[in-house]
Amino acid sequence: IQLLAITLLCFISFSYGQQTLEETIIHDGNTREYTIYIPASYQGTSVVPLLFNFHGGSGDIASQIAVSDMRPIADTAGFILVYPQAFPDPNDGGSTNWTHKQPTDHDDIYFVEAMIDELASEYMIDQSRVYGCGYSNGGEFSFELACRLSDRIAGIGVVARSMYIETFDA
Repeated sequence: IQLLAITLLCFISFSYGQQTLEETIIHDGNTREYTIYIPASYQGTSVVPLLFNFHGGSGDIASQIAVSDMRPIADTAGFILVYPQAFPDPNDGGSTNWTHKQPTDHDDIYFVEAMIDELASEYMIDQSRVYGCGYSNGGEFSFELACRLSDRIAGIGVVARSMYIETFDA
């Protein structure tokens, strides 16, 4: 009975399959939030892709999951899915936008870099297959990621947004 209990405890402790977890990370002195979905197929024995799904302007994690719930796709395709939360913009009434209004020194590109590093330290992430997608302002931010983190972001998908000329020129 003790051996069975220990085996069961080890299985529970080391089993990842199909979990939605609310997580935080301290970045730039702020507590930042994200939701991570681990598909049922994930065992922690081989590398898997990572996909960030960014909400629109003034949105949040729950609203993005409501319009873009990719958990069933993560299950069939076998990738880890992350829904990050944008930080309130004090120059825009506290709206949660990925790009803050000027003047600002806030830059969420570094937040995404920190999340990639954190997640790669916890999970078996294929760092050559890290992707971003987003809706509206989240799509705009995905364009920024593709341009500025091209060494870490393999590809993006964007809905309801076009790239600003300033992003393209930079």
